[in-house]
Amino acid sequence: MSEQRREVIILAAGNMIAESGLAGLSIAAVARNAGFGPATVYSLFPAKNNLIAAVTVNAYSVMANRIRAAIGHDDPFRSQRSAAERLDTVVREFARVVLGERAFATALIHEPAGPEVVRERVYCRRDAATLVEEILQDGVASGELPEQPTALIAGAIVGALIEGLVGGNSPSSAELAGNPAGEGSCVDALSRFVQGASGVQGELLAA
Repeated sequence: MSEQRREVIILAAGNMIAESGLAGLSIAAVARNAGFGPATVYSLFPAKNNLIAAVTVNAYSVMANRIRAAIGHDDPFRSQRSAAERLDTVVREFARVVLGERAFATALIHEPAGPEVVRERVYCRRDAATLVEEILQDGVASGELPEQPTALIAGAIVGALIEGLVGGNSPSSAELAGNPAGEGSCVDALSRFVQGASGVQGELLAA
């Protein structure tokens, strides 16, 4: 029962964050939207930052599972797919999630928050970098990619994706709204950048 309540509360909090950011979140409002009393929320999340941290981890886990499924992460034959193809898939799945819920993603990634949230942000970035690093390692092992410091490059790739899609210099939502071609060219450019940074040789994949 407590796990079900936890899921409902996280969902309600996520919806509020998507609408009004972290600053607009309050335990009282989350409790009301979730259909519980504030005491129930506090029993599971002692403070607002604990709740935001849980929303952050939940959102990242959903996205990471989508990416893992798309690249066949748990497939023992995954290395038969080229590293370039899998890197391209990572970029496109990441972009699909982030651009589909851009205000939500921006709030969770960039808005000021307490140490509990910052800690989970760091964890999520490291986990994403590990996922990319595994692809780079497969590519190096197969000879598709040159020898490289895979952990360093993977971390840089994750940072580039975040900044490219929701950073201060990324195209605004207004610029991308109703412009599939503009959104697509942005994602294509990021995919080519990631493949180039990884040492992919020859023609780079793009939609």
